[in-house]
Amino acid sequence: MAEASEGSTLAMKTVPHSETTTPSAISKLMSLVISDDDLLVEILIRLPDYRCVVQCGLVCKRWFSLIFRCGLYFSHAFNHHHRQKRQLSGSNPLPYTIFLTNPLRHGHMFLTSYDTTTVNLFSKKSKILHGEKRVQQSDDHRSYLEFLGLQDPMIISSCDDLLLVRIGRESRYIICNPLTKQWFALPQRPRSYFNSYGLVCKPNSTTTSSCCKKLGLHYCNCTINFRVVLIGYSKTRRELVTTTFSSETGQWNKSSFFFPLFRWFSWPLTAYACNGILYWPLCQCTWQGILALNPFKDEAEEGRCRLIRLPDEIPSPEDDIFLFARLGVVQGRLRLSEFEPYSHRWSLKTWELNDLSRCDNDHDHGGGDDADWLLVHDVEVKKADKLIVGFFLGLHPEDGDVIFFICNLPRGSRESGGDRDTGESGFYRYHVKRDSFEKICDVPYRDFMLFKYCRSVFTIVHPWLPTKIPELPCV
Repeated sequence: MAEASEGSTLAMKTVPHSETTTPSAISKLMSLVISDDDLLVEILIRLPDYRCVVQCGLVCKRWFSLIFRCGLYFSHAFNHHHRQKRQLSGSNPLPYTIFLTNPLRHGHMFLTSYDTTTVNLFSKKSKILHGEKRVQQSDDHRSYLEFLGLQDPMIISSCDDLLLVRIGRESRYIICNPLTKQWFALPQRPRSYFNSYGLVCKPNSTTTSSCCKKLGLHYCNCTINFRVVLIGYSKTRRELVTTTFSSETGQWNKSSFFFPLFRWFSWPLTAYACNGILYWPLCQCTWQGILALNPFKDEAEEGRCRLIRLPDEIPSPEDDIFLFARLGVVQGRLRLSEFEPYSHRWSLKTWELNDLSRCDNDHDHGGGDDADWLLVHDVEVKKADKLIVGFFLGLHPEDGDVIFFICNLPRGSRESGGDRDTGESGFYRYHVKRDSFEKICDVPYRDFMLFKYCRSVFTIVHPWLPTKIPELPCV
């Protein structure tokens, strides 16, 4: 062993230390890094968190300019790298925030009232971002948006970590990032009546195609070119009318097109944005299908608007479908969950849309009508025997095995504290694999039934670097 050790020592001496770590070699390396912006970006985007990014931005003016003055490019590259890394490694989900708003039912129309109950559900990580706020009720969404300094802000759509906000009953619309407090007002839109709204960001075609190959169709959104879509009827109610705002032109554009299912009795307030496409559930008393609209395609372009059929297994109940089924976006994939509550058990099913056109916005795969639905959950909820009156609220944006409900314990039960008049109601997080309910917060019993008509569920997911809203050409 002594000889081996000595030989090793001699071998090490054959390579002079000065030849491997000379100051001149280090100087050449640093000179290359400092002079090559592309190489420097590739190094900086591999930093573990935003705090390290800020610290590196203080090294010199060049680094500061590259990180903050070219913030759009750097933030996209940083988020893109870490999103790939997380999805390949299966690490912890990103922080998220969920907003729930109660519409008041009036005939066949569901109107949004400014004094209805709104609840913010903050994830554990998201509470840190929002100053450790507790789950609150009443008009807490107004205080959440108080940085706007405007009266009666109402959230009407969301995409990634951006919100589309309507101001009062006026035709004023604002896009904001509630974490960075950055916002801007859209130009005055054409006067008309709209039933629903949608905010959607466009996936970068080059990066998204490569991500689909590397990540197996996992979520990746690397650009913030966006569209705001306002949708309604023509006077004859035989055509859909869309008014679309483009971040590239800074202008509104109005168009109309014939769609076979034009007599809809009710609309959700907002669409579901997923990979550059807006999805609306079409319903009367039951769902008729899903309207998919790609606002990044021209009006005459094939595949701009299409109807997606529901899974064959989904029933058509006589009651309001919004009580028993929800659309949602989970890590960039559109999902449809449906549950059937019985006296002692619930049946829960979840499908995922396998729409290949999500990786190529310039090509239409079969018009979308034959898009496949993949069944990902088909379970009997056995742990619901102590809960009654379960209403479906929404899907977890980062965990496909978690679904949100609002439930009520039986009156007079031990779990409800023996109150025979009110029972105990609250928001619950259901874990499919564990078949367990976890209570998030209490809900006053007087407000419990109002959430039966909760059609407005807004979700924002906070990336590693917050999205910076670009300057618009005409704003």
